[in-house]
Amino acid sequence: MAVELYDAVEPRADVLAGTLTDAVFAASLDEVVAGTAPDAYGDSDAFFAATHPSAGLRSLLDEVLGRLGGGRPDGAPVVRLETNLGGGKTHNLIALYHAARGHLEALRAVEFMNPALVPDQPVAQIAVFVGTATGATSFPEVNGVTPHTLWGYLALQLGGAAAYEEVRSDDEHLTAPGANAVARIMGGRPTLVLIDEIARYLAVAEGRKVGTGTLANQTTAFLMALMEAVAAQPAAAVVLTTTQVTDAFGEQTAAVLAAFADAQSLIARKEHVLRPSDEADLPKILARRLFGRIDPQAPAAVAQRYVTAAGEAFGRGADLPERMSGPGFATDVARSYPFHPDLITVLDKRLSTIPNFQRTRGALRLLARTIRVLWQEHPAGAELIHLHHIDLGDKDIAEDLSSRLDKATFEVVIRADIASQPGGEPTHAEAVDARMGHLAASRLATTAYLWSLTRDVPGVPASTLIGGVLSPGDDPNVLSKALDNLEAAAWYLHCDARGYRFSVEPSLAKLVQEAESQISGGRVKQAATDILARQFRDSALKVRRSWEDAKVPDRDDDAWLVVLHWDEFGGDCGVSEAGAVPHQVRELWEKTPAGGVREYRNRLILLAPEARSHDAMLRTVRRHLALSDLARSGDTLRSLPEEKRKEVADSARTSELEARVAVCNHVNLLYVPQAGGAGAGGLEPVELDVATQANVARNQTDAVLDRLAAMEKTLAAGDKPLDPGWIAAKLGAQVAGRLPTIELVRAFARRPDLKLVLDRAQITALVAAGVRNGVWEYHDAERGD
Repeated sequence: MAVELYDAVEPRADVLAGTLTDAVFAASLDEVVAGTAPDAYGDSDAFFAATHPSAGLRSLLDEVLGRLGGGRPDGAPVVRLETNLGGGKTHNLIALYHAARGHLEALRAVEFMNPALVPDQPVAQIAVFVGTATGATSFPEVNGVTPHTLWGYLALQLGGAAAYEEVRSDDEHLTAPGANAVARIMGGRPTLVLIDEIARYLAVAEGRKVGTGTLANQTTAFLMALMEAVAAQPAAAVVLTTTQVTDAFGEQTAAVLAAFADAQSLIARKEHVLRPSDEADLPKILARRLFGRIDPQAPAAVAQRYVTAAGEAFGRGADLPERMSGPGFATDVARSYPFHPDLITVLDKRLSTIPNFQRTRGALRLLARTIRVLWQEHPAGAELIHLHHIDLGDKDIAEDLSSRLDKATFEVVIRADIASQPGGEPTHAEAVDARMGHLAASRLATTAYLWSLTRDVPGVPASTLIGGVLSPGDDPNVLSKALDNLEAAAWYLHCDARGYRFSVEPSLAKLVQEAESQISGGRVKQAATDILARQFRDSALKVRRSWEDAKVPDRDDDAWLVVLHWDEFGGDCGVSEAGAVPHQVRELWEKTPAGGVREYRNRLILLAPEARSHDAMLRTVRRHLALSDLARSGDTLRSLPEEKRKEVADSARTSELEARVAVCNHVNLLYVPQAGGAGAGGLEPVELDVATQANVARNQTDAVLDRLAAMEKTLAAGDKPLDPGWIAAKLGAQVAGRLPTIELVRAFARRPDLKLVLDRAQITALVAAGVRNGVWEYHDAERGD
């Protein structure tokens, strides 16, 4: 039984109301200290209520508060929080700040740390520095003093004007104080120093010269002194945050890490490095902040339904990731609930690597909007929040995932291929959905787009795409078909051995469409006519193309295949009434070029186009012409990477065969003289076998001959000889008297109820067999016997 999201989880009121602004998501430690932060961060009760107690946060509180309160005297004096941007570092500093001030209630402390390590009293001295809040030498005024350096600013917070006197000279001259001066400032009292975004400050301080170096060098020296001082104090700790070296300000981060390495010998390697949260924490962090209630029974129930759906899909031969076939998939779904595991993976492994997104903050901002839209639109059957539930048709969400990430050019990708805005033209994915009567293409397109936003993305495999979209009740074959259709239609979707990805570079589909727009309708029709002419050539049947010469002679010798052109059928462009013989066909069959009655009707086979396939045929031919033009366009090819040039060349070759197949399948209604045809002694309409790339003949006249042979209409070399007795009975009076042999030939040429003779040697053999069997006598007129 389905466990719908709307029944199992309840978003927080501020999420549904849309009141979560960027300011709320952007946790700021200095605003918390100043008392100007939103309640979500500034109010300790609200903050802890919406905070997931990750292993990293618990370790931080135990380590630092245990050292400050005396419960863990061997706690590390220096703790460094390291992760990528938006990874929860500032959030954890805020948690530590509230707890150090005594604002972590005893009942809640059990959830966030070892309650035995909570200090008996609030920490006496706390100093905070946020690297984004100051210039190189412009710090906020504290106790009537405006400091110029990080050490001056921290001293004023820890001990006021008296403490500042310890470093006044160093502050004014922008030179780092030593560890002894820092120790005197702390004065043996419990002291906590929180330093956030230090690498950003160092980037600014590099611009200020100090002696032969810079203020950044002096700041790094101060950090070494600070670490040495807190290491010597039993109730002192410093906590700093750094991003990974590969992130923004990576060069400055490397300088900080080098300082740590140099200082480790001084502090007996007591630095402790923590990750505020890991991948397993992310869904819990997001869920706790975004949802007020989650049914505890729902994760396991939904996980089992997804496992069952995956198992059924595998049983039907679906191409899904191997991880979805084992018992671990149920664990993944339950752990990430109410989010699909792939959504968490993309947020944590792909989008989080984009500096402007930021791991936790960006995910919260994006998902808050997604949840609000999802609950407003209330799509039926939603049991997990998938990647495809991120509505790129929503202007704010689309902007978040394009221009906000410095990927403004991706806006055109969204609007062309994925999701239109209200009132806009349908995208290519939406057009595929309309044709299929299913939303599969839009789901797949959205999912592929979100996998594609990181630089140099290798692509996402088809199995991952389909697996990430698959929900209980879905037909995996429909998803696979939708992916094929999407690839053929989308302008910016690329596929290679590495998988599918969206790019601002045009795909082959767009290049072809642009080339198609330059091709006139007249050129397409002429190319289709040329293909038709090349496909039907003389064989055992002589070919007469009606648009070149419709004057088919009325003789008993040659057997003719008359190919009619679609233009002869006016606006219908072919035969539109199944089973009927159109007047264009009947007139050619019944009348001679001079307008008289045709005598030798059993020497004439006619082939006409079918109206319903005309437009599709022209589209295929137009595409072939476009690809051929692209393959010959030097300017276009030079602008493409080698891989794309090869794709154009391969597609151009394939399109030639596709065009031939399309023309043959359009002109495929055969009209065969038969006694039981439409009207006495009339024509029988017969459809030729469907041509494919595998079976289309170089000369399609041979396919006509094969069809006639299957109908036992033709008499060709090697066929079973005719029974003279049966022929004599069939012809009756025509062969009762003296009859020239040529008249036997003409009888076959006149009568639709007889075979179409392709080898006259068969008539000679028929006559000889009749003489041997006494059916008739043979007289040689020249010899007189």
